[in-house]
Amino acid sequence: MRKIAVLSLVVLLLGFSGICYAATIGWSPSISWGDQTKKFSPDSGNTSFYGRKDSTGNLYVDPKSRWQFTQTNINDNYNLFNLYNQYYGFDIAVQDDNNTTVSAVNDGLYCNLPNPKIDLEDDGGLFGTGNGYYDEIEATCTTPLLLQANTDYRLNGSFRVYKTSTIQFGFTSQTSKKSSTGEYNTMDWQTHVYRNYPW
Repeated sequence: MRKIAVLSLVVLLLGFSGICYAATIGWSPSISWGDQTKKFSPDSGNTSFYGRKDSTGNLYVDPKSRWQFTQTNINDNYNLFNLYNQYYGFDIAVQDDNNTTVSAVNDGLYCNLPNPKIDLEDDGGLFGTGNGYYDEIEATCTTPLLLQANTDYRLNGSFRVYKTSTIQFGFTSQTSKKSSTGEYNTMDWQTHVYRNYPW
């Protein structure tokens, strides 16, 4: 009887591990957003995750976002650039800067904003000096006057997963000013969606 109980427990645990594993490979459900409070921020868009393994068995999660601007959104972005030299951008970021279970990688980066500047940022560590894990993928449109309404824009990225635990990602529109060093510093932002991985 004891052997049967132990065997049943092993089968049960294997079943649970399969369920957890299944939630990290393949497509997540899509989550959309609607009207936003900031005028520069697109009023429609959606997000998803794609979990995969590479040829050596390393686990990755690929966050994907797509959105469209209304003409009102576009007009506000034009005004922000013409009057205040502010640039529109989109950001996918782990919400805990000091997280050490995932790190953004260059593999799979895609953005079709006009002339995007894409950066991987490590904001963790003491005073945000970095902890060796890239927690943020940031795309800045360097020619915001080329943005158009009713056009499908996307930012796709990839994070290497070192340990599968619950991680919260934020999908955020932002405006930035360009510094003398060429860095784009955030001035305002609107987070559209927070999502957990695994889903």
